[in-house]
Amino acid sequence: AIHHSVLRPKWSWLLEPVSLSVICVLFLLSLVVYYWGVDGTVAMIERAPRLNRTIVAFSGSATTFVGVLRVIWYLSLCAHLAESSYVTYHCAKTLKTKPAATLEWSITTLLAGIGVTSKFLVLLEAHVSSKKSK
Repeated sequence: AIHHSVLRPKWSWLLEPVSLSVICVLFLLSLVVYYWGVDGTVAMIERAPRLNRTIVAFSGSATTFVGVLRVIWYLSLCAHLAESSYVTYHCAKTLKTKPAATLEWSITTLLAGIGVTSKFLVLLEAHVSSKKSK
Protein backbone atom coordinates (compact mmCIF):
# COMPACT_ATOMS: atom_id res chain seq x y z
CA ALA A 1 0.00 0.00 0.00
CA ILE A 2 1.00 3.63 -0.38
CA HIS A 3 1.39 3.91 3.39
CA HIS A 4 4.31 1.48 3.38
CA SER A 5 6.09 2.94 0.36
CA VAL A 6 5.84 6.52 1.65
CA LEU A 7 7.13 5.58 5.10
CA ARG A 8 10.36 3.93 3.91
CA PRO A 9 13.59 5.87 4.44
CA LYS A 10 15.61 6.83 1.41
CA TRP A 11 19.17 5.54 1.43
CA SER A 12 20.18 8.67 -0.49
CA TRP A 13 19.57 10.63 2.72
CA LEU A 14 22.90 9.22 3.92
CA LEU A 15 24.61 11.34 1.24
CA GLU A 16 23.06 14.63 2.35
CA PRO A 17 25.50 17.07 4.01
CA VAL A 18 24.46 16.59 7.65
CA SER A 19 24.26 12.81 7.39
CA LEU A 20 27.47 12.49 5.44
CA SER A 21 29.29 14.74 7.90
CA VAL A 22 28.10 12.66 10.84
CA ILE A 23 29.12 9.42 9.12
CA CYS A 24 32.59 10.77 8.24
CA VAL A 25 33.26 12.14 11.73
CA LEU A 26 32.14 8.89 13.35
CA PHE A 27 34.30 6.91 10.94
CA LEU A 28 37.35 8.99 11.86
CA LEU A 29 36.56 8.65 15.56
CA SER A 30 36.24 4.89 15.04
CA LEU A 31 39.74 4.84 13.57
CA VAL A 32 41.05 6.68 16.62
CA VAL A 33 39.28 4.41 19.11
CA TYR A 34 39.59 1.02 17.45
CA TYR A 35 42.22 0.99 14.72
CA TRP A 36 45.02 3.33 15.78
CA GLY A 37 44.25 3.34 19.48
CA VAL A 38 45.32 6.00 21.94
CA ASP A 39 49.07 5.37 21.57
CA GLY A 40 48.97 5.26 17.77
CA THR A 41 46.88 8.41 17.49
CA VAL A 42 49.08 10.29 19.97
CA ALA A 43 52.18 9.21 18.03
CA MET A 44 50.66 10.49 14.76
CA ILE A 45 49.78 13.82 16.36
CA GLU A 46 53.25 14.20 17.86
CA ARG A 47 54.85 13.56 14.43
CA ALA A 48 53.06 16.66 13.11
CA PRO A 49 54.62 19.59 15.05
CA ARG A 50 52.10 22.28 14.05
CA LEU A 51 49.14 20.03 14.80
CA ASN A 52 50.70 18.95 18.08
CA ARG A 53 51.29 22.58 19.16
CA THR A 54 47.69 23.47 18.34
CA ILE A 55 46.31 20.49 20.22
CA VAL A 56 48.56 21.09 23.23
CA ALA A 57 47.48 24.75 23.32
CA PHE A 58 43.84 23.67 23.09
CA SER A 59 43.73 20.66 25.41
CA GLY A 60 47.02 20.47 27.30
CA SER A 61 48.38 17.33 25.67
CA ALA A 62 47.83 15.00 22.75
CA THR A 63 46.89 12.23 25.18
CA THR A 64 44.16 14.36 26.76
CA PHE A 65 42.88 15.31 23.31
CA VAL A 66 42.69 11.67 22.22
CA GLY A 67 40.94 10.81 25.50
CA VAL A 68 38.32 13.45 24.72
CA LEU A 69 37.89 11.97 21.24
CA ARG A 70 37.26 8.56 22.81
CA VAL A 71 34.60 10.02 25.11
CA ILE A 72 32.96 11.77 22.15
CA TRP A 73 32.94 8.46 20.23
CA TYR A 74 31.23 6.59 23.07
CA LEU A 75 28.70 9.38 23.69
CA SER A 76 27.94 9.46 19.95
CA LEU A 77 27.45 5.71 19.92
CA CYS A 78 25.03 5.96 22.85
CA ALA A 79 23.14 8.81 21.19
CA HIS A 80 22.82 6.91 17.90
CA LEU A 81 21.65 3.77 19.69
CA ALA A 82 19.05 5.81 21.59
CA GLU A 83 17.86 7.53 18.39
CA SER A 84 17.69 4.23 16.55
CA SER A 85 15.73 2.62 19.40
CA TYR A 86 13.26 5.52 19.45
CA VAL A 87 12.78 5.35 15.68
CA THR A 88 12.45 1.55 15.72
CA TYR A 89 9.83 1.70 18.46
CA HIS A 90 7.71 4.31 16.67
CA CYS A 91 8.05 2.54 13.33
CA ALA A 92 6.67 -0.66 14.81
CA LYS A 93 4.11 0.73 17.26
CA THR A 94 2.97 4.12 15.98
CA LEU A 95 3.46 3.99 12.21
CA LYS A 96 3.07 0.21 11.92
CA THR A 97 5.65 -0.09 9.16
CA LYS A 98 6.62 -3.47 7.77
CA PRO A 99 9.64 -5.16 9.40
CA ALA A 100 11.90 -4.44 6.41
CA ALA A 101 11.11 -0.72 6.54
CA THR A 102 11.59 -0.69 10.31
CA LEU A 103 15.00 -2.29 9.85
CA GLU A 104 15.93 0.27 7.17
CA TRP A 105 14.96 3.11 9.50
CA SER A 106 16.98 1.53 12.30
CA ILE A 107 20.10 1.13 10.18
CA THR A 108 19.98 4.55 8.55
CA THR A 109 19.37 6.21 11.92
CA LEU A 110 22.19 4.27 13.53
CA LEU A 111 24.55 5.39 10.75
CA ALA A 112 23.56 9.03 10.35
CA GLY A 113 21.87 9.99 13.61
CA ILE A 114 20.15 13.36 13.51
CA GLY A 115 20.36 13.61 9.73
CA VAL A 116 17.84 10.77 9.40
CA THR A 117 16.08 11.15 12.74
CA SER A 118 14.97 14.67 11.83
CA LYS A 119 13.27 13.33 8.70
CA PHE A 120 11.61 10.58 10.71
CA LEU A 121 10.28 13.10 13.22
CA VAL A 122 8.59 15.03 10.41
CA LEU A 123 6.82 11.85 9.28
CA LEU A 124 5.88 10.93 12.83
CA GLU A 125 4.49 14.40 13.55
CA ALA A 126 2.44 14.30 10.33
CA HIS A 127 1.06 10.90 11.31
CA VAL A 128 0.17 12.01 14.85
CA SER A 129 -1.44 15.22 13.51
CA SER A 130 -3.51 13.28 10.98
CA LYS A 131 -4.74 10.93 13.73
CA LYS A 132 -5.76 13.90 15.91
CA SER A 133 -7.72 15.55 13.10
CA LYS A 134 -9.85 12.45 12.52
